[in-house]
Amino acid sequence: MDGTLFPGVLGMEFVAALAARDLSDPQHIKEIKLATRRYEDGELDLASATAIVYERYAACLKGQAQHQVQEVAWECWARVSRQLFSFSRRLVEDLAELGIPSMLISGSPDEVIQAAARDLRIPYARGAIASTHAGRYTGELASAPGVRGGKSAVLAELTCSTGVAPKCVFALGNSINDAEVFRRSALSVAFEPDGELMALSEANGWLIADRTSLPTMLRKVLASLAEYRGPLESSGTDVHSP
Repeated sequence: MDGTLFPGVLGMEFVAALAARDLSDPQHIKEIKLATRRYEDGELDLASATAIVYERYAACLKGQAQHQVQEVAWECWARVSRQLFSFSRRLVEDLAELGIPSMLISGSPDEVIQAAARDLRIPYARGAIASTHAGRYTGELASAPGVRGGKSAVLAELTCSTGVAPKCVFALGNSINDAEVFRRSALSVAFEPDGELMALSEANGWLIADRTSLPTMLRKVLASLAEYRGPLESSGTDVHSP
């Protein structure tokens, strides 16, 4: 989602929306923004920044009512969904037409990721899950796809619970954390990747695109998937795209 279907970080939009509704601790929000800025300035590596952001995100929700936070997630998505890259909705639709169910695995909060998935008609989705008890947030995090190994763990869990085959046909991502999914895909596209993913993509022969070249590349990729799908259908194998 972040930086691939949506030109930004959906989680930051969601955190700002929570702050605007006074449904978060202001100090924790400041620390989230500071960690993000320090990462952008090169002062923190991705793993360190992610750890801080996740810890502060879980803490900022402590005691808040789950239904109110979910309402903000829907409001946030309704506001920012118009900012999606122009190819995003069409890509999901084209994959569905090929009989390839999509999976949206993101490091952003699960509440807003579920809102996005429902709107985009993506059948399987998972974001960062903040723990709740009796309808209120506990201040702990139950699932963190944005950490190293997190996306592959979620992919394994979702494929096991849904019965979808664990071998991906197509993957799209922009972060080094997406490499763990790329390694399980027949076709992978690094979209405006960070430095680490760029290097790995060049070494592994993964496709590399930006917002100008991606639409043309996707047409070629989808044509390849249509050919790839035929033999899999005859063998009864399911395929998907995270």
